[in-house]
Amino acid sequence: MRALDTAYNYRNFTSHRTLSSAASDLLQHFTISTKVGFMPGPNGTPRHTLSPPRLREAIDRTVETLGVRPEVIFLHNPERALDSEVVDPASRIDHLDE
Repeated sequence: MRALDTAYNYRNFTSHRTLSSAASDLLQHFTISTKVGFMPGPNGTPRHTLSPPRLREAIDRTVETLGVRPEVIFLHNPERALDSEVVDPASRIDHLDE
């Protein structure tokens, strides 16, 4: 096994910290992919957002916590941003940053 896949929100937003504390000296030898898109909401409940500042914050925190830069950072379920009450499908792309 040489690849790890995780996400910012796994293990109640502690997966990166857990991974780093368990294997920090080995992480540089792995290909790491992770996902961002779910952020802690009110009372810690995960809330989906594709807000660029929130995504940047999650990515910065990911790199800081892991101590290595992931090879790939995916958007976690970006289609959820399109599940709004937007009537005109052509305007849905404008809602990806809400």
